[in-house]
Amino acid sequence: MISSPSAPGFSRLRRVPRGFSLVETLVAAAILAITVSGFYLTFGGANELATKARLNTSAKILLGAAVNEALSSRWTATNVPDVARNSSDTTAGELYNTANEGVNARPTARREGQVAFFTSPTEETVVMGELRKITTDYVEPGGRVRLDMKKVTFKVKYTYKGVDSPWLEANTVITRD
Repeated sequence: MISSPSAPGFSRLRRVPRGFSLVETLVAAAILAITVSGFYLTFGGANELATKARLNTSAKILLGAAVNEALSSRWTATNVPDVARNSSDTTAGELYNTANEGVNARPTARREGQVAFFTSPTEETVVMGELRKITTDYVEPGGRVRLDMKKVTFKVKYTYKGVDSPWLEANTVITRD
């Protein structure tokens, strides 16, 4: 008996696909690479923004600590604290060391006026900044100079990844007892 294609039991050899072609695999790999790099860029950018925000917040906390320190200093006729002494340079200010070691956790690793904003546990990454103070006589809106009052401005900036932050400032007025 001769078998024909229409006869029962006749099997024609057909090629059955058993996987993906090379083109399909390459397209899938390209899509995966684009997706992974997109996630990396998105989360890396978000982490960078969070780091900058954390450093900016640390700078504001340091300014607040310096202002609190100035406000709590006792200024009398016989005792003039450093914060109440007029600055010789009223533009750039003078380097200032805050006594608040809670904000400035690495006091031994700094020079005059230098503050630590971030130190990694391994101390490989350290973000340092600079705290300055400008003290001037307080001038009332009418132009009268008050010798019993001082305007104190604190300025801080830091360097992160080789880029300087803008100066952040905080002002207060202190009075003599």
